[in-house]
Amino acid sequence: MGMYVYYCLQDYDKALIELQQANQQLPNNPLILQAIGLVKRRQGKMDESVALQLQAAQGDPLNQDIWINLGWSYRGMRKFTEAIAMLDRALSIAPNERSIVGRKAETLFAGGDLVAATRLVEQLNPKFTEGEYFARIGVLVFQRKFDEAIAMITSDLAKAQSPPAIVVAGMHLTLGEIHLVAGREQAQPFLLQAEKELIALKEQGDASPDLRALLLEVHATLGRREEVEREAKDHIAQEAKDRWSGPKGEVDVARAYAILSDRDRALAILERLLVQPYADSLTAAYLRIDPIWDRIRDDPRFQKLANATP
Repeated sequence: MGMYVYYCLQDYDKALIELQQANQQLPNNPLILQAIGLVKRRQGKMDESVALQLQAAQGDPLNQDIWINLGWSYRGMRKFTEAIAMLDRALSIAPNERSIVGRKAETLFAGGDLVAATRLVEQLNPKFTEGEYFARIGVLVFQRKFDEAIAMITSDLAKAQSPPAIVVAGMHLTLGEIHLVAGREQAQPFLLQAEKELIALKEQGDASPDLRALLLEVHATLGRREEVEREAKDHIAQEAKDRWSGPKGEVDVARAYAILSDRDRALAILERLLVQPYADSLTAAYLRIDPIWDRIRDDPRFQKLANATP
């Protein structure tokens, strides 16, 4: 019942009541302890969450999922050394698990080790529809190898067999953005195509955070300020109760404001989020390497954030 309320109803307070009752009836069960820790993570109680997950790991040390979640928790807290150690424990149990390697690569990116992260992503050689594929493109974009990124996406998009519509729209948006940061006129057709595809998905009932984030970004890139203002409020409100994943919605809004060159609003969000723990938290390293921030990069306030010591 606790897991149902947690995952399906997303009522974290009620889920915690159910899970704590289960823990009373079956004390020290690793899966129950982990579940309580994950709920507390959603509530933003990171220290309590990590302590419970560590306790669960002691009771079930061969459960790689517990170590993965511990690694993700430490990564969200920007404790990169601890995060890598936890992910390595998971890899010692499941050495060929691609998702763990992908999470380790992201953690290395976040901590600023671009060389090691790139090596891991290239080792994965991800398929077009896998989440790690975006990381592979990100490597090229972060290195400003725009021609290579465009060639790779164009080729793989042409060869893909019935990819999910949201993946196609995301790739069109990415192509448009890469052309834009490279200063090329080809950006507009890709952006308009992505906008059309995303609006169609929304009209078909897709209300996912991923869709909202992509729509927000394409509207910002096309300069549709009114749409950005409206969608930003809705996007943040939809995610507000989740203290773990919810702040990612605020990052999406900060990105949109940066694209629109709205420095004050983008920086106000960045200053707050860079000291807040949450899933895949923004880091100074990402500010330094991601061209999405180029329009506000010359602002002294941004440079102070980007050069801050972790």
